[in-house]
Amino acid sequence: MDGIDWSQFIACALILFAVVYYIVVMMRTKGQDNFDYIFSRSSQLTFLVFVLGIAFIMIRANAASISASQLLTLLTWIVAIVCICNMVFVMYYRYKKK
Repeated sequence: MDGIDWSQFIACALILFAVVYYIVVMMRTKGQDNFDYIFSRSSQLTFLVFVLGIAFIMIRANAASISASQLLTLLTWIVAIVCICNMVFVMYYRYKKK
């Protein structure tokens, strides 16, 4: 082991932050009228970001050989980007509905 991969550490911290925010908002809006509005619209956009991320990884992997370490880093960052986008979409639709 060469030590901590700081890129993956930062991505995992972003994932954790975004997931905690998502859970907190979900618990606060659970019985409200805008629950379905917020989470259905944000989930639709998040799915698109996920598909684009997978497409990016496939294009990158086909363009040149990629090591397992590079693939793991790419996957970690794609998940982090998807989580952050989901958090931003939830924020947007939460405040748009108010």
